[in-house]
Amino acid sequence: MYKIKEEYRRYLPHFQPTNELAYFVTTRLAGSLPKIIIEEIHQEHEKAIASINSLKLPNEKKALLADEQNRRYFGKFDQLLDAQNTGSHWFRTSAIAQLAYDSFLYFHEKRYEMICFTIMSNHVHLLFWLNQDKALYGVMHSLKRYIANKANQLLDREGVFWARESYDRVVRNDEELKRIMHYILMNPVKAGIVKNWEEYPWTFVNDKYFPF
Repeated sequence: MYKIKEEYRRYLPHFQPTNELAYFVTTRLAGSLPKIIIEEIHQEHEKAIASINSLKLPNEKKALLADEQNRRYFGKFDQLLDAQNTGSHWFRTSAIAQLAYDSFLYFHEKRYEMICFTIMSNHVHLLFWLNQDKALYGVMHSLKRYIANKANQLLDREGVFWARESYDRVVRNDEELKRIMHYILMNPVKAGIVKNWEEYPWTFVNDKYFPF
């Protein structure tokens, strides 16, 4: 049985399992959301979690309710990111999107097995199996640092490229894996960018997992 340790990195919940699992990771650009909005939905989330913890229910039931709340919390962030016309949108530049696309695939079948991803203008969604001897934090830190350095060079800018917080979720079963795949692939469609997910140039899906 997998042992999962819950941690908090700034605003968003993280889970660091001790075995190889599939991860759903979402990370956004620095400056992609106003700080006041981030604080507002964070406070709402904290109140909701506190309310769940105060309920006189078995711990298993509380865990399920907290998991549902965490998904709602993530959903609010993602909806806001899709709706933002201001802030950082560096992935609208094709060279920056291509950089991220190539970087995510560079360690495919080396450090991890990529299932699918999509690169939106101000955030990215990734779904992958992590090799047993690799830590999620180290893999993501390495990827984000490389992309940030190269992107800043291409953009002729300095400063923070990624927001500090990110969202990562352990995929618990095949049904959830399929649901998350659908969510990722349909993000550009839901945002009104394309009518069919296959038309979006910055989406990748591993043939092994498609059709799903």
